Amino acid sequence: MGKIIRNKIHGMSWWTKTSLVLLFTLVTSVFMYQGWYKPIQAAAGVSYLGMSSATGTSTTLSVAAPAGLQVGDLMVISVTSRTTATTLPTMGSTGWTTLYPLTLRTTSTYRYSTSAYKVATSGDIGANFTVNCGTGTVAANIYAFRGVDPANPIDASSGKANTTASTTLSANTITTTSDNDTIVFLGQVSETTSVNFSNWATANIAAANWTAIDNTGTTSGSNGAAYAVKATAGAVGAGTATLSTSYINGGVLIALRPISIVNPTVTGLSTTSMAQGSGPSTVTITGTGFQNGATVDVSGTGVTAGTVSYVNATTLTVPVTVAADAAAGARTLTVTNPDTGFATTTFTVNNAPAPTVVSTAPAFMIQGAGPAMVTITGSNFQSGSTVAFSGTGITLGAVTYVDSTTLTVPVTVAVGATLGGRDVTVTLPGGVSGSGSALFTVNSPCAAGQPTALAHGTETTTSVPLTWTPGANTNYSIVFRDGVQIATNILTGSYTDNTAQPGTSYNYTVTGYNTAGSCQSAPSTATTAVTLAQAPVAPAVSNIGTGTQLSVAVNSDANSAAAQYAIRINGGAYTNQYIQSGGTIGATAAWLTKSGWGIKTISGLTSGTPYTFDVKARNGALVETGFGPSSTVTPKIALSSAITNCGGCHGNPPADGTGRNVPAGQFKGSHAKHTGIATCAACHKDNGVAPAGNKHSDGIIDIASPLRQIAGESYGQASHAVSETPTFASCTTYCHSQGTSKTSQSGESRTTLSAPATNLVWGTGTSTCTSCHASPPNYAAGTTTWGTAKANAHGGATHASKTCDYCHTSVTYSGGVYTTNAQHANGAYDIQPSFGYTYAATGGTCATSGCHGSVAWNGTLGCIDCHSSPITRKYGRPGVQLSAVKTEFGLTWGHKKSGRGAVTDADCIVCHLEGESATGKSSATYHQNGNIDLRDPDVQGESLITNIAGTASFTFQRFSTSFVSGSRTSSASVDTIANVITQKFCLKCHDADGAKNTTAWTAGGNAFMPFGGVNLGTDYSTANGAAAQGGLVNVAAQFALANSSKHPVLGPLNRDFPAATRMNVPYKPTGTRGTSGTLSQGVVINCFDCHNTPVTPLTLRTVTAHGNNNTLRGVPAVSGTAAAGTNESTLCKVCHAGYDTNTTADHGAGSAAGTSATFDKTEKLPYIRYGCNLCHSSKYASTVAAGAVRPVRAADVHGSNVVPTGVVTKLSGSRWAGTVNNGPIAFIRNSNQFSNHNPKKIGATTYTPQCMGGGSGSFSTCNRSSNETYAPGGTY
Repeated sequence: MGKIIRNKIHGMSWWTKTSLVLLFTLVTSVFMYQGWYKPIQAAAGVSYLGMSSATGTSTTLSVAAPAGLQVGDLMVISVTSRTTATTLPTMGSTGWTTLYPLTLRTTSTYRYSTSAYKVATSGDIGANFTVNCGTGTVAANIYAFRGVDPANPIDASSGKANTTASTTLSANTITTTSDNDTIVFLGQVSETTSVNFSNWATANIAAANWTAIDNTGTTSGSNGAAYAVKATAGAVGAGTATLSTSYINGGVLIALRPISIVNPTVTGLSTTSMAQGSGPSTVTITGTGFQNGATVDVSGTGVTAGTVSYVNATTLTVPVTVAADAAAGARTLTVTNPDTGFATTTFTVNNAPAPTVVSTAPAFMIQGAGPAMVTITGSNFQSGSTVAFSGTGITLGAVTYVDSTTLTVPVTVAVGATLGGRDVTVTLPGGVSGSGSALFTVNSPCAAGQPTALAHGTETTTSVPLTWTPGANTNYSIVFRDGVQIATNILTGSYTDNTAQPGTSYNYTVTGYNTAGSCQSAPSTATTAVTLAQAPVAPAVSNIGTGTQLSVAVNSDANSAAAQYAIRINGGAYTNQYIQSGGTIGATAAWLTKSGWGIKTISGLTSGTPYTFDVKARNGALVETGFGPSSTVTPKIALSSAITNCGGCHGNPPADGTGRNVPAGQFKGSHAKHTGIATCAACHKDNGVAPAGNKHSDGIIDIASPLRQIAGESYGQASHAVSETPTFASCTTYCHSQGTSKTSQSGESRTTLSAPATNLVWGTGTSTCTSCHASPPNYAAGTTTWGTAKANAHGGATHASKTCDYCHTSVTYSGGVYTTNAQHANGAYDIQPSFGYTYAATGGTCATSGCHGSVAWNGTLGCIDCHSSPITRKYGRPGVQLSAVKTEFGLTWGHKKSGRGAVTDADCIVCHLEGESATGKSSATYHQNGNIDLRDPDVQGESLITNIAGTASFTFQRFSTSFVSGSRTSSASVDTIANVITQKFCLKCHDADGAKNTTAWTAGGNAFMPFGGVNLGTDYSTANGAAAQGGLVNVAAQFALANSSKHPVLGPLNRDFPAATRMNVPYKPTGTRGTSGTLSQGVVINCFDCHNTPVTPLTLRTVTAHGNNNTLRGVPAVSGTAAAGTNESTLCKVCHAGYDTNTTADHGAGSAAGTSATFDKTEKLPYIRYGCNLCHSSKYASTVAAGAVRPVRAADVHGSNVVPTGVVTKLSGSRWAGTVNNGPIAFIRNSNQFSNHNPKKIGATTYTPQCMGGGSGSFSTCNRSSNETYAPGGTY
């Protein structure tokens, strides 16, 4: 089909193709003009504006806003801090949203950095912002961007602390969801050496596409930045940059989401065309989607659009000027919004009106004369016009434009120029021309001599006397006025012109006529006369109707348009004063022509006082007349001759003044405050509503009773007379109440009307929120002073932090100012429709998405009220869901089992600073701050846990751990979230002194039983591992590094076995293992390596903290004689590999138990493979109940330094029976089965590796006296 159409077009003639193009253009224009076609939505680009920076050594730093900042621009701040304090830098100024506070170094002198953003408000322009930090050096840079979506500026972001010094700075990858995001890359180095940045790049945006903002650091800290555009949404990739010096550093990637714009439309122009040489003329543009700051441009040259005035989103006005030489034809007029959206329409330049040429003065010249100035009169002349005379022999000089009716041009007539009349043509700059036929005549030299001594006598208003001396050979004279002949056959040397107009300047010349030669002489030298002005008529004076203004204009008279007038005023405070050109009044006369005066408005007059105006005139020679007759008018408030509405008298609503008619026509009162809230009938009688009986205009202000036709509402006076000094009262109405009384809500049962907090007297003072109910309303919850008890939760920390419009639709809030609407005093609460609010007279219920579930107004709203159901986070990790943690406490292994009492808010506060211990309510500091803030169990008060070094507070936005290769190291001081929680939180509570911080106890609790002092039972003894009788388990002691058996939580284990092949990822040891006596470090683990969900462990949350049906990753101990794959100690398999698959009676290669079928009894094989706790615990039994009691089981797994007393007697003379090295090795301490166990080596002491069974063991598998030796045995 495409080829067919192409061939058809190729076969068309040029005229046919042109016609098709014109037709398509016309159709498209019509569609756009009618609004049937609208430009598609576009994305505005984000542009970088500039930056500001500051450095310092104090604990606060002030940074100025970048120059050129506008409302809606986005600021991004990057801060580096080098300090001796454990204080991360924070924003001291409000309104900033923190992105990534990074801890770069946690020892010696600390290195920190942070980043934040803020959408600029009007108060930010030219402002200074405060950064708080520790004592040391600090540097901060603010980068400003325009075109970022102010409602949702950040599409994605990441922050990375690179704690190992390097010349490569790196940042974690981000993924954008919007096209055309601008990616900002921040580099942060907190050193006192200036560091430079280069080679910015990410995996998916090459270095060549990045624009560096700031590559140079300072000696107070170095903040570098660059940006690039990601055209399509998707992965940005990890970021890298090069540092000039190797240091620890921070890298932050931020994706700025651009504004999505919709192009405006133009639907009409008040003037769709203008003529060449016209303007400036105001053109009104109508359409949709216009923005304040829009510009207008017209294509081509010669058409200038001035400054655009923004009226509203549908109307713009702009002055347009068309140059005289602008090319005629259609142009494109374009409206462009500040956000780059645009719309076009057609604007046409028309040819200028053709000039008319009426006369020339002089109308003739003789051959050989000139150059002489010839005046051409006519109409529609323009500056830049050219002049041409027909025929040859006439030379013209440069044309001078005088006005639209007059041109002058020097004319020279050649000696041989053709005699007779010549046409005169005027051509405008745009090419339009007009001609006058035979308006100029070339005459032959004449015998008549030139008249001399032409002069005028004393002028009158209508006459000018002339005298002259006729030249030789003159038979009579001819008189010309302004180039036009007015008299002929004058035989003497005098003539009086009696046809002149008053106040007019005339130019006279005279020629002589020789009858023999039938010719005129050259004209005489001209004389200029000015007739006297005529005394003016009375001026036109009118009452404007405001009471303080009059208008005055000069009336038409016989004077010429060039005559000037002065207007005098007398009356009131003015005696013989003059109206000035601007309408003010002064002592000196101002002179203007009639058109120059126009109609002047005189303001500031006294209502009811008569004022007299009269006028005098003067001519061009400044000869003045006397004053003409006067006009006297009194300013007063004008009423319509036919009053049809309220506006005919006092307005609707009446305007509020400071007194009666001050300003003119106004009342003292408060009507403006009630506009849109109350109708006239709500407060007044006889304004067209019942009850009748009082005349509307009888001079009495009648008040409705009851007000608003609502029982119980009233005003302090039934009526009062209109007065210059009225006395007003106050209203008793729900509008001014505290809000605790009856309402208009459906279901209202109260009848009592409450009084306002402050009595508001009509016409006085300014009412605010505090006048009625305070802001926020602060009446006592449940008060009965003014009505039935009513709840009040406005004063709660969270509610008080919100503006009223957050919950109520009856007001709007912007820039610190509340604006009410008609709902504000309608007697209803007007709750936002999105809130799940249910009305009740004394306080309803509310369920607000993102805040809390359904709760009674002023009811209990604590931790368990909100966290009993899932919550979508709004802070820290917006959009991430928090689980319903309340129910987790009541599960089988809850931290506080429901069987010990219902879970309360206080239980949550034991661990979380989000609640305050003293009040039991949410903390204004920590609640909803975007972080998880854990309470330090040992440091008294509302104290955060610290990092492992104890040098800085530690908080996090979301729990996270990892089970990938390399995620565990041999250092116990790495500040991962899991490590810090294990060592500084869990083990600070589960230690010998328990939770010493009394704020970590609920009522009745103590250090060892923080949850209400509930005793855990007789088995929880210090001998069994509890910190106190009936108290929590002392886990810290079980992990002690001095223990002979312990899992590596507080530090790594230096061992020769097991080999790396016998450990699962990420628990493989470092170095070479598997050779007896060759030692290497293992890795450090944390609580969540074992206490997690079975099979697939959680990485982004922990169920251990609250509870779960199973909080272990596997079964720690089995019982009975059927140890097998279905009855297996699976917890051990989380870390240890290959033990359950080995087929011989040993643990296999890479294990301390060797590969020589050491445990040679075949009945032992199932336990060697599946029943780990037969050997590696304190007891193995036929049933779980008969096994080790809790909390002994904890020591069996965590660690111990004791072999407990068991059924089997410890072998005499053995290691177990001795006093040195007599602790359990490799967790083997089952004295119910064994009498002794030896490794190969403990410290410097060497043993023969063996396992000694007991003849009186409590379990049949090892119920015999046997001694099993094995190799290699292991070194401990």
